[in-house]
Amino acid sequence: MRTRILTLGAAFASLMTGTAFSEEITVSCGIGDVQIAQCKRDADAWSKETGNSVKVVEGPASSSDLLGIYQTLFAAQSSDIDVVMVDVVWPGLLSPFLIDLTPYMKDLTPQNVQTMIDTYTVDGKLVAVPQFLDIGVLYYRKDLLDKYHRPVPETWEDLIATAKLVQDGERAQNKSFWGYALHAFADEGLTCAAAEWVDSYRGAFVSPDGKIAVNSPQVKAAFSTIARFIGNIAPEGSLTANEESARGVFQSGNAAFMRNWPYAISLMEADDSPVKGKFAVTALPKGGPDGKHSGNLGGNGFGVSKFSRHQDLAARFAMYMGSKAAEKANASQFSLIPSLKELYADKDVQAANPALASLPDLDSILVPRPAQTKSKYNRVSSAIFSTVSDVLSHKIDPDHATASLDQKLKQIYKGKW
Repeated sequence: MRTRILTLGAAFASLMTGTAFSEEITVSCGIGDVQIAQCKRDADAWSKETGNSVKVVEGPASSSDLLGIYQTLFAAQSSDIDVVMVDVVWPGLLSPFLIDLTPYMKDLTPQNVQTMIDTYTVDGKLVAVPQFLDIGVLYYRKDLLDKYHRPVPETWEDLIATAKLVQDGERAQNKSFWGYALHAFADEGLTCAAAEWVDSYRGAFVSPDGKIAVNSPQVKAAFSTIARFIGNIAPEGSLTANEESARGVFQSGNAAFMRNWPYAISLMEADDSPVKGKFAVTALPKGGPDGKHSGNLGGNGFGVSKFSRHQDLAARFAMYMGSKAAEKANASQFSLIPSLKELYADKDVQAANPALASLPDLDSILVPRPAQTKSKYNRVSSAIFSTVSDVLSHKIDPDHATASLDQKLKQIYKGKW
């Protein structure tokens, strides 16, 4: 029983050199210290429980680079990797190379957040076992809302008005203060935020059945709202800011509101954090009184390569990664949101994820990115975030932006996703 760690580059090199691995499950667990740490811990636990060996391979620093390596290995029909981490926007891209896990998930499927199951299902085939989900949320300074006698914003209009009020008041003492810490760098993170803005107005870039839906009053309304952010309640620097940059502004005490992922909670509650005990988390605002709360769906699952020589064993390992024991451990130690709904009432999970108590039913607010565009998703996402960036920076007005994005998506679509 053992768990070994290699770099994914070494695993890829073995394909090129013809070096064979021993008979054991080989798992690619994604990127970053947290993902590797949780994967190694879960692999150790599964090894002790089953007597099987697991070889954990480390991915590159970029999720795009990791996806590229997966695609290269699959194109070569390599059996070097048995189990792969599958980001929520990859099912359409990777489904041809992954086995159907539906038979293994019969008992577990009803316990999962349905949006996660739907996301990992392609043409009736479940290509990955959900392990945890992520969701965009609103951070707010509860002490400042109390100071200015303002409620938590219910709509984006409320947020803009309250952010401006608090911003104007705080600048008497802090010239660096802004109403909204916004990450608006033109990359995948902006596509996540854009999906939330549009869905909050009950619109969509691409409908669930794959139809281009961008040229609509709902999308125009969302674009009109976000055009009021930069220079008004958010700094120009937001256009080059990622999630960590936005967290830095909010955590330093220089913003009233922030959109981010739940991972930031534990960081901002650290003993040396200037906002420790001063902030809270809730659902992002609705798009007007007839809109809805919306949070973009992020997260990971585990799929099994159809080129694996150990498909059944690999599938059982993937099932363990999405089990109650593994999900609770990840939620408690790493503040990850479980995909299993029964864990939301667990006291340890609630303590590590205070956002859960303040959010509505997740299936009612989670919005996926348009991954139904399958192999063309990366091009679709690029078209979305580049257009939204132009709206935020006032390079294009909302009406022209929707028309322009509609044409870009039609050029990508060409009758088929």
